[in-house]
Amino acid sequence: QENGVEYWGDTHPLLQLDYSQRDSSNFIVRWKYRPSFRILDQVDAVNNVAVFVMLFAFIAVICFTAVFVIAYTRCTTIAMGSRQIYEDLRRLGANRDYLALTVKKQIRKVIAIPIWVGTALMCLYQTMLLYFNSNSLSPSEVATLGVCLCIVAGISGLVWGFYRFTLRKTCRLLELV
Repeated sequence: QENGVEYWGDTHPLLQLDYSQRDSSNFIVRWKYRPSFRILDQVDAVNNVAVFVMLFAFIAVICFTAVFVIAYTRCTTIAMGSRQIYEDLRRLGANRDYLALTVKKQIRKVIAIPIWVGTALMCLYQTMLLYFNSNSLSPSEVATLGVCLCIVAGISGLVWGFYRFTLRKTCRLLELV
């Protein structure tokens, strides 16, 4: 209120500050008389980014765990559903190498194809996001893409290890090893 004039922001219910929650983002952003110290703002920004990165990592671990459980269950279900077919093929003279190759193809369709498509789309999206932000790629954005590719390579190694584990377990279930 200035010179007897009341401003809408002073009485608007969404803009009212709750002084008991001084660390909330609403209070920090909307407080008119908040002191601004560059070093404190930088530390807060780093802390906020660290929280978001840790949250993202936690969610990523949960999502990858869910993907691995679902893929393993799906591969096992396919193998157990096809067990009689594999037994019949073995009795008809199919060798173990051929049967193992068919199992490998089935598991590849369940695990590898979705992972490759998802990875390619994610990399394309990240590249487009960085490129269309300024219609060019700066050196720092190229470095960001390099870091993303390193992360993708690491995760791809983890998925490959899971693929080999699932293949081995499925072949054991079908008695092909």
